[in-house]
Amino acid sequence: MYSQNIIINNLSFNYDVNTILKNINLTIPRGGFSLIIGPNGCGKSTLLRLIAGLYPQYGGRILKGNIINPFKNWGMIFQEPDKQFTMATPRQEFIFTLENIHCSKEKAYTQINNAVKLTKIEELLDRPFIKLSGGEKQRVALAIIMAMDPPLILLDEPFACCDMTTRHLLIKQLALLKQAGKTILITDHNLAGYQNICDDIFGFINEKFVNYDNEQKRALFAQVKPTLNKHFEMVTSSSNADFSLKKFTLKNPAKFLINQVTIDIPKGKGI
Repeated sequence: MYSQNIIINNLSFNYDVNTILKNINLTIPRGGFSLIIGPNGCGKSTLLRLIAGLYPQYGGRILKGNIINPFKNWGMIFQEPDKQFTMATPRQEFIFTLENIHCSKEKAYTQINNAVKLTKIEELLDRPFIKLSGGEKQRVALAIIMAMDPPLILLDEPFACCDMTTRHLLIKQLALLKQAGKTILITDHNLAGYQNICDDIFGFINEKFVNYDNEQKRALFAQVKPTLNKHFEMVTSSSNADFSLKKFTLKNPAKFLINQVTIDIPKGKGI
């Protein structure tokens, strides 16, 4: 019987001379929000690229087993934001991407506007990618995926370059995409923000990825510490200060990065 889930059957994968994955068996539910966790080098990124069909087409070889992926269309966000874009600006990238999937101009205009508003990137559209921060690039990347409207969204450590505000914004948008019926598969080291939207967690145990049961998931999320948006705490000027900023301003051609900050960092302390 034809399955609507992504099924990985006894898969072993080799890249160069290294066996990255060995005897992996997983079922990733359609329409769910699934999280893949594990130490660096365990094969999380490789698994996503295999599901997307990038491997073995562009590297490595499957030694045995197979992947059944019912999705004909997918979108992927990579960990390194600089590797995701072809054009010079986000606006050009939107147009280039939607033209390549043969989206009509009218539909493209509507989908781009909706995605831009949801991810709050209006001010980034005509700014060159080389002038965007890592977090801004990841916001653009998610917006482009949203405009493409694929049924399957793969994300490989997408928040590695993001501050907490951007992280919360993007996770909120992913939750809305899940509600809209998208299948979402994401790798991350940080579990913060996933407690209320994650359906399945696949963890790396004894050299294999396994689906955590409810008790294991509760134990994992119980370890997550609340995240706070911290601001500079102004310290009274002191001769004890190792480092001081007095009305310090830092600006690039596009915006203020630090504006009129006065702060002393005492000896032996940090912020």
